[in-house]
Amino acid sequence: KLDPRDLRIKSLLAESLWAKDEKEEALQHLVSVCLETPAFDLGWERLYHWSRELKKGYLAEKTARDFVKAKPYHPRGPYRLAQQLCDQENILEGLEWIEKGI
Repeated sequence: KLDPRDLRIKSLLAESLWAKDEKEEALQHLVSVCLETPAFDLGWERLYHWSRELKKGYLAEKTARDFVKAKPYHPRGPYRLAQQLCDQENILEGLEWIEKGI
């Protein structure tokens, strides 16, 4: 039996929901996966693109900020937030987060 806590299963669920055009629910699952797995590059990349496709571009940045707030000492936090900020043309704040992470 599949373990619903397995992040690979959660990610696959998000992809499947997206493919079935259940995009809002897919996005919710993907946010959960990204918050639990900051090293999951593909998940964060999908979150960026999927949220923009649904006109919720703020969601990737919000998720990264939530992660940094929940786990302020996690080494991936500043990187993920900087990545989202730089992608959204908030370059100056993104650079500040890069410097915090170095």
